[in-house]
Parts: sequence; structure tokens; C-alpha cells
Amino acid sequence: MSSDLGFKNSSDYLKQCHKFKLGILPTEKSHPDTWNLSDLSKNDLLQAVDILKKLDLNVFQVLAQKTGEVNKLSEKIKEVFNSGGRVFIFGCGATGRLSLLIESIWNSCYPEKKGQVVSFMSGGDIALVQSVEGFEDELSYGARHLNDLGFTEEDLLICSTEGGETPIVIGAAQEATKISKHKCYYLYCNPTEVLVKNIDRSREIITHNKIHPVELYCGCMGVAGSTRMQASTILQAFISMALFQDKKGNSATELKLFNNFYSKFDLSFLKQFIEKESAIYVNFERLTYFVDSKFALNTFTDTTERAPTFSMKPFEHPSDLSLPLSLCYICINGAKSSAEAWRQLLIRPPRPLDWSDSMHRVSASYLNSFDFSHGAIKKREELSSSKNSFLIKDGGDFILWNLNDLKFKIDLPKKIHPHWIQVLLKILLNTHSTLIMGRLRRYEHNLMTWVSPSNGKLIDRTARYVDYFLKAEGINKSYEEIVEAIFAIDLKKDRSMVLEIFHNIKREHELNSQCI
Repeated sequence: MSSDLGFKNSSDYLKQCHKFKLGILPTEKSHPDTWNLSDLSKNDLLQAVDILKKLDLNVFQVLAQKTGEVNKLSEKIKEVFNSGGRVFIFGCGATGRLSLLIESIWNSCYPEKKGQVVSFMSGGDIALVQSVEGFEDELSYGARHLNDLGFTEEDLLICSTEGGETPIVIGAAQEATKISKHKCYYLYCNPTEVLVKNIDRSREIITHNKIHPVELYCGCMGVAGSTRMQASTILQAFISMALFQDKKGNSATELKLFNNFYSKFDLSFLKQFIEKESAIYVNFERLTYFVDSKFALNTFTDTTERAPTFSMKPFEHPSDLSLPLSLCYICINGAKSSAEAWRQLLIRPPRPLDWSDSMHRVSASYLNSFDFSHGAIKKREELSSSKNSFLIKDGGDFILWNLNDLKFKIDLPKKIHPHWIQVLLKILLNTHSTLIMGRLRRYEHNLMTWVSPSNGKLIDRTARYVDYFLKAEGINKSYEEIVEAIFAIDLKKDRSMVLEIFHNIKREHELNSQCI
């Protein structure tokens, strides 16, 4: 397992574990309101949906208190554009994918201004469709990526990091302070005092004199540590509000309109969609999302993040179309080739990382061979008898959801910027997929028991969750003992790593107790 984790052994990890112990951060903690979410996902979907909706509404309440910061960033963006500079947006994982989404919205709304907004993410564009581990812990990669894109003293960098401690994002921010005449905006979703007190790298960047820090703390996540949910929602909305604010400064008004709309929006329609899609997977069938290009990137973001969050099989590379296939796949409506699908998805050419010393799976050749056109679907259907389809279609003033014979028309709020429509779709997809994963038993209570310990941060998360289940059984083990058990496991098994490690330790504990 050590080669997969990037550590030689448990001792090697434990020497560095202080950098990865993040249990003190609210974004890593369990939300008391969703402690029974796994049970509700199976037994009371309407209540589960309602609870998650309340957490999302809290995001907009927090945003309403941050409109002053939105206006400051908006003015800075206008200043940068007026002087001929560009706005760069960077993130890792969920925040990286929302960065790409924001750029695509900009390019769609202002095709004549394409190139003014440049978004990038850890691992390059391929990380949009297949999670790339091994990059986020490297400070130098952030700086290298920023320089590869031609960042100059006239440009502004906006860094978004849910936790506020991601090394690669901090590395990019540090590099921006050396190059740009503008302060780098550094956005995060944990309390500043917690980050500054407990994490050295966070304190150094937050207190840097060329950093403009913005705390967007919105509480714990619906599923502990799943920052693809409320944290990435507030980051996406905040950046978009500043970037797309009109001359009249109507972002606060639009926020109020959207909040009123979503407060009254009836989400009960999700119940049937959650039940139907989860039943497809329970019956060992597969599903294809057929998505209009306008909503493709948002849908990719949600479906891609199911893999690292819940240890689902990621989208297969065309060279590895072997059974069992990933539970779902995506086809961009109307795309006739791989190249056309990528152009429609990003509204620009892809930006892979062709670093000679880096892994092949972030290269241009690997990225370009991924196919999300109609041709790819034919190949998948040859291997699987399943032909389930989920259509997400742009109807202008509505979004159509059509899962096999189940249809629902999502009426959209009037007179509101398109970026809010993407926020709405994100929230709906997050709620939908999170509760599907609950029905598939991919988390217990609100703990990600299927988390894969594939990097330092996730090793620590796995250890904390194992410790919780052990203590619930009256078993006390040290952090070091649990880490040793993690390194003894076969990482490639398609099983709940947290529960398997827990049972291994419990079994050994019981055997030792019998011998005494």
C-alpha cells in the first residue's frame, strides 16, 4: 500500500503526520443535524432532503454577511481588467472544479472577453473527470502551474481552498505574492483563528502582507469532510458574485432573490429520482447522464467527486473498458467526437499538464483520449446490457430532468444571472448524489466510512473515523496503532476501508483479551 500512499511505511507517515492532522477543523467535523443522515437516506428521504436544504440555506445567510467583501473583490477585478490584466482562479479537488466552472460561465456570457478569466486546478483539466491524487500535498506544484500559465504582475490570483490549508493552493498563493502587484485573494471555509492557531502553513499565508484573506465559514458539512457540499457552494457563489457583479452592484439583490426562491422551492421531487437511480445501482445496472453542454461541467463535478468521496470506481479510460464499468458515465449531448466534447465542456481548449517528470495520467495524450461523445456510449453499451439514461436538458427558463420514464421540470428564477442557475444545479446534484450514496451504504451516520486513505489528509481522516468506531465499542487504541493497521490493509479492495480496519483491530483486541 505504501507506493499508493506516497509514504514508505507507517513510520514515514508518522514522522510527518502533524501536517495532516486536521480533525480540529470544522470542515472535518461531524454536523450534529445530519448525524442520522445514513438512516434517513434509506427510511425518510423527504426529511433527509429537508435537513440538507437547511444547511444550504445557511450558506446564503453567511454570504449575506459578506457582501462587503464581495464588493471589494468586484472592484479589484474591475481594476485588473481596466489595466489589461487577467483574473486567475485556482483550487484543488472540489474548489478546482468550481474554478473551471466559473471560467466556463464567463466564456459563455462574454465570448468576446475569453481569456480574461483563467482557471486551473490541481492536476490540470483531467482532474475534472478523474480525481488526481498526489498533487495537493506539493507546495511547489502550485507555483509551477501558475508560472506555466504565464501569470504576470498585472494579473490577480484568487485562491479557493475549503479547508484553508491545502499545500498546493498555498504554494500558488505564495508565488503570486512574488509576481503580482495585486494582493492575492485567499478564500477559505474554516474560522481564521482555528487555522492561524493550529496550522503553520495556513498562518503563514493568511498573515502574509500581500494576501487578502476572506473567511467564509459556514459550519460543518452535511457529510463530515465532504467539502464538495456547502463549502464549495459558498466559494462558488462568492467568487461568481464578485466576478459577475454589474455596474449597479446588484449582487446583494440577486443573492436575496435567489435565497427567497430557494427557500420556497419544493425539493420533494428529488425523492423519486434518488430512489430510481439508487435502485439502478443496487440491481448492478449502469447509467449514462446525457447532458446539454451548458450543464455538463456542473454534472461532471458532481459525478467525478463521487469516486474519491465514496470510493466509487472513477470514469474509465477508453483503453481500460473492462467490467465492472463505473456506475455512471457522461455523454455531452450533440458531441460527435472526443475533441468536440472537451470544447463544449470547457468552452476553451483543454489545459493538461505536460510535465516530463510528472505522471502520465495528467498528460495531454491521456486527457485527449477520454471520450464523452456519443461514440463512447456505444462502446460502453456493447459491454453492458444496461441502457438507463438520465437527461439533463436546458429548456431556457427551466431545466428538464428525465431519468428513464421519470420526468421533472425545474422552473428557474427570473431576472437572475446565469451563475445562480449553476449554483442551483450544484446544490440539487449534491443532495441527489449524497443521498444515493447513503442508500448504497457508502457512509455511516454522516462519516465517510468508504474514504480511501490515499494521501496524508485522508490517512488522518481514516484514522479518526476508525478511532470513533473503536471508542463506541469501548476499545482504546493510540493514533500510532491505528495508522499501523491502515498501512497493513490492501488499499485496492472494493470495501469500506474504515470499517474493515475497525473490524481488524477489534478482532485482534478480542483475541488478545481472550489470551489474558
